[in-house]
Amino acid sequence: MKCLQRLIGKCNSFSLAFPATKFYIREMAASIAMASRSGEVYLSPNLREEIVFWRFLDSWDNAIQWRSERHVAISFASDASSFRWGAVIHPPTKAISVGDYWEESVRNEHVNVKEIWAVLKGLQSLPESVSDCRIDAQVDSMVVFHAWSGRGPRSRKLTQISKWIFQLLVDRNLSLEMSFVPSHLNRADWFSRRLSRSDAILSRNSWEIVQRRFGRVKGHGLDLMSLDSNVQRDWRGNPLKHFTPYPTPGSSGVNVFNHARPLVL
Repeated sequence: MKCLQRLIGKCNSFSLAFPATKFYIREMAASIAMASRSGEVYLSPNLREEIVFWRFLDSWDNAIQWRSERHVAISFASDASSFRWGAVIHPPTKAISVGDYWEESVRNEHVNVKEIWAVLKGLQSLPESVSDCRIDAQVDSMVVFHAWSGRGPRSRKLTQISKWIFQLLVDRNLSLEMSFVPSHLNRADWFSRRLSRSDAILSRNSWEIVQRRFGRVKGHGLDLMSLDSNVQRDWRGNPLKHFTPYPTPGSSGVNVFNHARPLVL
């Protein structure tokens, strides 16, 4: 236990250079809390994985890019409902509303998990030009706010998604400042509850009939207009290349009519 306590202390002292430290010491803290009276700690697989993570320092020889002095800040709000996520992004030009329905792997998760997923998916939908700046994010979930601040519940799912958010921020050289707002002031609330009949999808059996009848040997390779959630799949089960009405993580482009190159079907 004493060794683990010293390791947590060293990791915390490194937090100025590595802000995500709070997400990579939670298994250590939980293990110390459950240590025996003699000071023995059970080395669980999750604890071992967390300790091994810090070995990246043994061979670290890269540099972290300094953020530009432009001090550009982008306003961002996200929200989640039982069936959909939504986000409103205010870059320097005009506001962008993005959102989609939950995939099966997330649909039955707790609302707190969905709320932090909405943050991740909204950030993944940022235009490629958005980098080297600050994101001022608003959420209406105190659980998500505290989880990102490092004061939240010891939920492995919340911690894992927080790590993915941090990795995205590192890849694009962004900083995320999160704040809490009541639901009635959350600009993304309405978009996370939007339901439209135009978002319907053919059943799997109906799509297989279309594939056999019109897809030729290889099947269809393009779904012109769809969302990530209702895009059709090829014979191997992979999502087809598709164009969405607004940016989403799996989109090949926004608004198919804006693309100058002719599409060969």
